[in-house]
Amino acid sequence: MTLSVWAVRAAVSTNSVQTARRHPEVKSLVLMSGSTDLSGRRFLRDSAKLPVFFSVADDDEFPPTVQVIEWLFTLTSNPGKQLVHYANGGHGADMFPGHPELLGKIVDWYVTTLIKTPGHAPPATDSAAVPKEIHTLELIDQPGGATKVAQILEESRQPDAKATLFSEAIVNFMGYEHMQSGDTKGAVEIMKLNAEAYPSSPNVYGSLADAYLADGQRDLARRNAEKALEHLKSDTTDPEERRKAIQESAEQKLRQPKCRAAIACRRLLGPSNILSYSFI
Repeated sequence: MTLSVWAVRAAVSTNSVQTARRHPEVKSLVLMSGSTDLSGRRFLRDSAKLPVFFSVADDDEFPPTVQVIEWLFTLTSNPGKQLVHYANGGHGADMFPGHPELLGKIVDWYVTTLIKTPGHAPPATDSAAVPKEIHTLELIDQPGGATKVAQILEESRQPDAKATLFSEAIVNFMGYEHMQSGDTKGAVEIMKLNAEAYPSSPNVYGSLADAYLADGQRDLARRNAEKALEHLKSDTTDPEERRKAIQESAEQKLRQPKCRAAIACRRLLGPSNILSYSFI
């Protein structure tokens, strides 16, 4: 039996990729404005026989989604992958009213990959330019990649002290994914990189504290929890609710340095509403 999976929101996309990972009978994927986790990315890199159709709009209500979709498209190894990228249209199924042709494209995709040539799609005739930020995200996700990007960041900031190479929100979430998978050393390096890139953000220090705590480095966890509280004093960008959550998590670490419960709390935090683009 040949199956397909169609995901129209981020949480559904994560589940869809995991479904395909666990069930080889899935022969086609459609991901609209979604993301996946660390194991899902590894699966897409290794699944040269699974064609995937992506769509996203630049005005997505969760801004990091655009780069995430571009990243997933780039790392997907199937040559028949396809990306439909609109300037406007919103998130997920919200794209249909403004772009009625999108539904036809998806139907054609399923006719091709499930009926005419099951599990296959013709290679794309044109290849969109991949932004440098996407290559950077892919490098950070690899073993030792964060250290390499830290060096690139240092070199980039010699002529431009404010140069940025990646999204704080996406890298923050990436660090938690590595932490959750048991790669605590890698998570520490990713969170350290984010702190180097965004030294004024209280969130990056709280996240780095979580990584140190997960890695058993309690003194460094406390030190970075203190940094998070210190930077909160001058923070004017985070909304009050997030500021309060960052503060509570940092204070919890300082009260109970052996407690790992803060990780679960901080897992839901992040700049630019990381909760939103990752799970809603």
